[in-house]
Amino acid sequence: MSKAPESVFVYEGESAGPRKLYKSFSAFCQANPPKPVKNIPAGSMSKVEKITWQDDLMGMFLLLVWPGCLLWIWFPIIWVVQNFLFNPFSLSAIFYLGVLLYAVFAPVRYWKAGVDSWVNFLMMRYFSFKGIFEEALKPESNAYILVAPPHGVFPFGNILTLLFFHTYTGFHFRGAGASVLYRIPIMRHVMTWMGCIDAGWSTMQRTLNNGHSVGLSTGGIAELFESSTDSETIIIKNRKGSKRGKEERRTER
Repeated sequence: MSKAPESVFVYEGESAGPRKLYKSFSAFCQANPPKPVKNIPAGSMSKVEKITWQDDLMGMFLLLVWPGCLLWIWFPIIWVVQNFLFNPFSLSAIFYLGVLLYAVFAPVRYWKAGVDSWVNFLMMRYFSFKGIFEEALKPESNAYILVAPPHGVFPFGNILTLLFFHTYTGFHFRGAGASVLYRIPIMRHVMTWMGCIDAGWSTMQRTLNNGHSVGLSTGGIAELFESSTDSETIIIKNRKGSKRGKEERRTER
């Protein structure tokens, strides 16, 4: 087991002061030099920050849209399909079916302006996001495989880390998600806008070959069923994909 670091890079949260954005992870680390671990107050990194009631309501609404769409998107989909089956020659039924098919299959691209928008900063405050980094990454010269277990029912920590890296440090790595998510309207749009990709090995390998780092949870969907409110379980012993990727690409995790 490796020795615990004596000093780390710390991001203290969106409410810690004026918002500061950096063009690279190196610039972020230079502007925020390492702090001795012993000087970080106990409980400071788990402190829940205060937000206004307006931010609280907006945060809940945004979460209802995404990832909450997984709970309600099926109702309009069922309505569209049912409407078409019972009225296949109706112009309205054909129109709505066309809209649905377009939402499922039309190409979607990474949307930097959306990632850097006020929504990002609001969710940082809403979840009191903070971060500790043991070392300064060098994405300009290395393509990393970033592993972030456990997966959880929905990996908010992973998503917030991806958004933080993109906006605050200029480190645009690609988060990997289950293939089925990219066939669900709204879910696929938001994930692609954030820079996420299919978790299939061929897609991740192509992304690494293009010089982009990739972030994933090694346990995948199987890990969802092993964790609970009482314990967190990490599945990695039989997960050889990330190890193989490291060996083949000689990247750092």
